[in-house]
Amino acid sequence: MHGAVLQKPEVLSQGTLKDGSAVFTVCQLDGSWVDVLYDHYLKVRTDLPAKDKMCLRERNRASFEDHFKKGGIVVGAFVEDRMVAQAALFEPVGDVVPQCYPSVLKGSDLNSYAFFQTTMIDQEYRGQGIVQAMLQARLAFAFEHKREHAIAQVDIRNVASLKVLVAEGFSAFSMDPHPNGDSYIIALHKDVRSGRLARGFNRKIKPKPEIERYGQDASDAGMLQKRFNEGYRGVALTPSGRLVFSAKPRPFRY
Repeated sequence: MHGAVLQKPEVLSQGTLKDGSAVFTVCQLDGSWVDVLYDHYLKVRTDLPAKDKMCLRERNRASFEDHFKKGGIVVGAFVEDRMVAQAALFEPVGDVVPQCYPSVLKGSDLNSYAFFQTTMIDQEYRGQGIVQAMLQARLAFAFEHKREHAIAQVDIRNVASLKVLVAEGFSAFSMDPHPNGDSYIIALHKDVRSGRLARGFNRKIKPKPEIERYGQDASDAGMLQKRFNEGYRGVALTPSGRLVFSAKPRPFRY
């Protein structure tokens, strides 16, 4: 039993699961939901297969409280009044910056940015359209708050999240070593100034041999870093999870 009185969440959108079995609701949650969010995080982390668990950063309850204290928001997805997914969004204000952000942005004015954190979702609801709906809700929130850039950071091993992001028009532009030293974090960008928040042109990538050949295997960190340094963008993922780069350099103006 949690001590805090849960505030009624603001409904952002609704949708139907892809299998048609139920309706889900995407809501904005406030700080009164910290205990529920932390319990859900623990459940998701416990249920994850070992190969996926390493992609989800370890957190404690205080980190959830700190997120709200610094002005962050959390979006939750509910099926029949049960929370089945959560995802955070942080919009820097003044000198308050996110705990983690791409190293290439250090020294930049982050007040025009919105930082998207990885969605945590119950295993049985993956692939049902909830993650996409939560991402679109956060993009709309960032646009309404006049943010110019959406930035997401994903463990390079988290192919599922990378696929969702590039399908929504995000493109990879930089890479940093994982804090644990055992992997890399890919940073992705989407311009939200135009308000065109629908899915990007690269929603579906056909498994053609030439695309597979020119896709860059995520395990080759050196080549990925070289491409990013040259200004190329990772604009799609092949079915096997290889990152496909833009044909020409598309440098991100920080």
